[in-house]
Amino acid sequence: VKHFPGHGSVTADSHLSLPVQPAGIDVLRGRDWKPFEAAVAAGLPVVMTGHIAVPALEPGVPASLSAPSYAALRGLGFKGVAVTDALNMGAVDKQYPAGAAAVKALAAGADLLLMPADVEQAHAAIVQALAAGTLPAARLDEAAQRVATMMVWHARTTPPAGTAGAGAPAGSGTALSAQVSASAVTVVAGPC
Repeated sequence: VKHFPGHGSVTADSHLSLPVQPAGIDVLRGRDWKPFEAAVAAGLPVVMTGHIAVPALEPGVPASLSAPSYAALRGLGFKGVAVTDALNMGAVDKQYPAGAAAVKALAAGADLLLMPADVEQAHAAIVQALAAGTLPAARLDEAAQRVATMMVWHARTTPPAGTAGAGAPAGSGTALSAQVSASAVTVVAGPC
């Protein structure tokens, strides 16, 4: 489920710039966090954090790089893998270049980094932060343990391809996907 702490009530496109969510924690809990609470209760193994600044949590910092945001997610009871949104997006890459986003996200509580702008720079920055002691090895151990646990769980619970229960062939749900997507659209103002 994505994008924690909630992308539905912000208007900026995080591919280009950093959206700001001005709502307070009580409003977020009563509105934006409801789907995440339901997903956690259902046992969803992965939550993606969004590049959304929430001043009530940490002003000016994208949630995907914010320790208070990861703490809020864990506070909902989430014990699974926290993955960042793509780190090559404008909301992050403009402010945290050259591997800085990867280090900040891991230190903040991310377990899995999606699409650093430059993987080699991200790797070098992580290694350098470990050597300098600014990124604790225990934090990486925790992240690696969560990701490895999810991978083992997935391997054990996913039927092999071609066996009963493996599901429909890829691409066969296009019509249903279009129907569900169309049903989810809500016109708030103006013509559709």
